Amino acid sequence: MSLHDDLSRLAHEHEDLAEAIDEVLQPISALMDRMRWKGPHRDRVQAELGAMRRGTGTVSSSLRERAVLLRDAAAAVPRTLTPGIPQPLSPEDVLRGVLRQMSPVGPVVSDVLSRYGVL
Repeated sequence: MSLHDDLSRLAHEHEDLAEAIDEVLQPISALMDRMRWKGPHRDRVQAELGAMRRGTGTVSSSLRERAVLLRDAAAAVPRTLTPGIPQPLSPEDVLRGVLRQMSPVGPVVSDVLSRYGVL
């Protein structure tokens, strides 16, 4: 399985979790709308249910936002990036390798210097 597939699967799972949370909230929302109870703790019960609905709504929207980020990350990953299959070098990497080989200090020292941004 490629990185693209893994990220897409994670985005789909985040969407499924957000939908499941919303489905759990639907009966609670309907219950709050029909509530005609005039007991002594009515306001407290309504406040607690409202806080729970807001909290789970926040979690649901956060999961949806994270799913969008995962989908964007999956779209940015090249389709050929799979474990065990080497990725072709970009032109910048090829040029960097050639310059490292031509460096007067040698490729090993050049690698160390490039790691620290000197070359």
